[in-house]
Amino acid sequence: MTCRTLGNVIICGPSAWKEYSRKSVGIKWCFSCRKHLEHFWIVEGDPSPDDWYGPSARYSCSSCDGDNTLGFGRVWEWDD
Repeated sequence: MTCRTLGNVIICGPSAWKEYSRKSVGIKWCFSCRKHLEHFWIVEGDPSPDDWYGPSARYSCSSCDGDNTLGFGRVWEWDD
Protein backbone atom coordinates (compact mmCIF):
# COMPACT_ATOMS: atom_id res chain seq x y z
CA MET A 1 0.00 0.00 0.00
CA THR A 2 1.25 3.46 -0.86
CA CYS A 3 0.14 6.90 0.27
CA ARG A 4 -0.08 10.01 -1.90
CA THR A 5 -0.64 13.64 -0.91
CA LEU A 6 -3.18 15.70 -2.90
CA GLY A 7 -3.32 19.18 -1.43
CA ASN A 8 -4.17 18.76 2.27
CA VAL A 9 -5.47 15.20 1.84
CA ILE A 10 -3.46 12.02 2.17
CA ILE A 11 -4.82 9.07 0.18
CA CYS A 12 -3.56 5.58 0.95
CA GLY A 13 -4.28 2.82 -1.49
CA PRO A 14 -2.88 -0.01 -3.52
CA SER A 15 0.51 0.40 -5.14
CA ALA A 16 -0.94 -0.37 -8.59
CA TRP A 17 -2.49 3.13 -8.86
CA LYS A 18 -2.40 4.06 -12.56
CA GLU A 19 -2.99 7.23 -14.56
CA TYR A 20 -5.50 6.51 -17.35
CA SER A 21 -5.56 9.87 -19.11
CA ARG A 22 -4.12 13.38 -18.91
CA LYS A 23 -5.74 16.09 -21.06
CA SER A 24 -4.82 19.75 -21.14
CA VAL A 25 -7.67 22.07 -20.16
CA GLY A 26 -5.78 25.27 -20.87
CA ILE A 27 -4.56 28.09 -18.68
CA LYS A 28 -6.24 28.46 -15.27
CA TRP A 29 -5.46 30.38 -12.09
CA CYS A 30 -3.67 28.31 -9.43
CA PHE A 31 -4.43 29.64 -5.93
CA SER A 32 -1.38 27.81 -4.52
CA CYS A 33 1.19 29.07 -7.06
CA ARG A 34 -0.66 32.39 -7.48
CA LYS A 35 -0.10 32.35 -11.24
CA HIS A 36 -1.93 31.56 -14.46
CA LEU A 37 -0.55 28.15 -15.44
CA GLU A 38 -1.49 25.24 -17.68
CA HIS A 39 -3.77 22.70 -15.99
CA PHE A 40 -4.57 19.11 -16.84
CA TRP A 41 -7.65 16.92 -16.29
CA ILE A 42 -6.31 13.65 -14.89
CA VAL A 43 -8.25 10.40 -14.54
CA GLU A 44 -6.53 7.79 -12.38
CA GLY A 45 -7.36 4.71 -10.36
CA ASP A 46 -6.58 1.12 -9.52
CA PRO A 47 -6.63 -1.23 -12.54
CA SER A 48 -7.28 -4.26 -10.32
CA PRO A 49 -10.67 -5.98 -10.86
CA ASP A 50 -10.95 -6.33 -7.05
CA ASP A 51 -11.13 -2.56 -6.63
CA TRP A 52 -14.45 -1.42 -5.15
CA TYR A 53 -14.03 2.17 -6.26
CA GLY A 54 -14.03 3.57 -9.76
CA PRO A 55 -11.38 5.89 -11.13
CA SER A 56 -11.10 9.41 -9.72
CA ALA A 57 -10.71 12.61 -11.71
CA ARG A 58 -9.09 15.90 -10.75
CA TYR A 59 -7.51 19.07 -12.09
CA SER A 60 -3.73 19.22 -11.81
CA CYS A 61 -1.52 22.31 -11.97
CA SER A 62 1.55 21.93 -14.18
CA SER A 63 3.74 23.49 -11.47
CA CYS A 64 2.55 22.18 -8.08
CA ASP A 65 0.51 19.13 -9.29
CA GLY A 66 -2.34 20.19 -7.01
CA ASP A 67 -6.02 20.86 -7.61
CA ASN A 68 -6.02 24.51 -6.53
CA THR A 69 -8.36 25.98 -9.15
CA LEU A 70 -11.20 26.96 -6.80
CA GLY A 71 -11.29 30.09 -4.68
CA PHE A 72 -11.33 30.10 -0.92
CA GLY A 73 -14.29 28.36 0.69
CA ARG A 74 -15.54 26.77 -2.56
CA VAL A 75 -15.86 23.06 -3.30
CA TRP A 76 -16.53 20.89 -6.35
CA GLU A 77 -20.03 19.40 -6.49
CA TRP A 78 -20.52 16.32 -8.66
CA ASP A 79 -23.83 15.36 -10.22
CA ASP A 80 -25.02 11.78 -9.78
